[in-house]
Amino acid sequence: MITQNFIDAIRLNTPLLAPGEEGMKGLTISNAIQLSTWLNDAVEFPLDENLYYEQLQKRIQQSKRKVIKGYRTLNVEGTH
Repeated sequence: MITQNFIDAIRLNTPLLAPGEEGMKGLTISNAIQLSTWLNDAVEFPLDENLYYEQLQKRIQQSKRKVIKGYRTLNVEGTH
């Protein structure tokens, strides 16, 4: 449905069911939640994009690859 609407928007100038602006609003809210958690404080809108980027880069620099040695499979026998 969304894909067909997107095609129709290109070919027939049909209005989009899910315009990009709405997706950006959702992403901004998600970023605000993340930033608030990182700062352990409330954030205000409009979101300080430079502060978000700075905090994101800080976490990227501090991140380390987690090496998993082996894995276990959950035994679901008899659960259904």
